[in-house]
Amino acid sequence: MIIFVGSIGFILFPYEAITENILFVMVLSFAHLGTSVLLIKYQHSLFKVDVGNKLLLIDGGAKLFFILFFNLFFPRYFEILGMEHYAVVSLVLLSMTVIFIVYRGYSISLERQNTVNNHKIQIVIRWAEHINALHKDFANSDQIKAIENPVVQALLHELTNTSEKLGIKLNMSVDFVQNINLNNYDLFNILGEFIESALHEVKSQIEKTIYVEVGSNAGCFRFMIQTNTHSKPEIVINQLKHNSNVTVSSYKSDSFVQILEVV
Repeated sequence: MIIFVGSIGFILFPYEAITENILFVMVLSFAHLGTSVLLIKYQHSLFKVDVGNKLLLIDGGAKLFFILFFNLFFPRYFEILGMEHYAVVSLVLLSMTVIFIVYRGYSISLERQNTVNNHKIQIVIRWAEHINALHKDFANSDQIKAIENPVVQALLHELTNTSEKLGIKLNMSVDFVQNINLNNYDLFNILGEFIESALHEVKSQIEKTIYVEVGSNAGCFRFMIQTNTHSKPEIVINQLKHNSNVTVSSYKSDSFVQILEVV
């Protein structure tokens, strides 16, 4: 309620340029009220209360300065200079405040999301490092090491281990892969879902075989996993643009193919 309450005094000042038009005063009042509602909505982001006494004092002083400056000093300064229609300037300032509030709320939300994502990525990386350490001497380990990304390495190690336990034949073709233009958390989720779907599909097959191709061509990372299937002969194609540089595709006819391409 800072702007609304502080501006009541300004609206009541005997400035002819302002009080001569009751409609304009009403518009200004509603603008102040709307801004105060937004301030209340985002007060947890704009005005922190979980701070020490010194910072609370600074925060309170800043609010008091805001009220006095924009409702006492600034309009009188306009009057001294012979300028009119300070209310117009006030509305512009209020619009800027609204823009700031919306931007600040979005910025804080984005920062929080980035913090959460970074935490998830760190968890995935620690998991990958643990899995890779466990499987460093296992079959296909040298081939998998051609992929420099630890998450892809760990997922392939887990696929190799699971395939051996379930009696699934795993045919793997891996070319050298250096950089993948996708964060490790999304990479883990997409490829993990690919592998889970392939294992689910192959369990019902008589000839249990999974084919995996991993490679990089002209800066484009490509991961393909394929199994046989008993689906209907009609071809089912699903293609999703994860974002501008990521394409996730799946094809199902006489075989079940899942492809991730990252430019």
